[in-house]
Amino acid sequence: MPEKTEVWYEAWLDEKNRIVSFHEIPDSQYYSTDDHTFWQRILRMILTGYRVQ
Repeated sequence: MPEKTEVWYEAWLDEKNRIVSFHEIPDSQYYSTDDHTFWQRILRMILTGYRVQ
């Protein structure tokens, strides 16, 4: 049986301006984690007012 490959996603987070970006932006924090954890956090941020860029 083939091994399951874990997928990792990445984003850049600007907490001051409340922005989530899927490409690097100035003054941001790099964030990367597995598929499930990533989307849970990103959705939570969007629901609390973060903008997606």
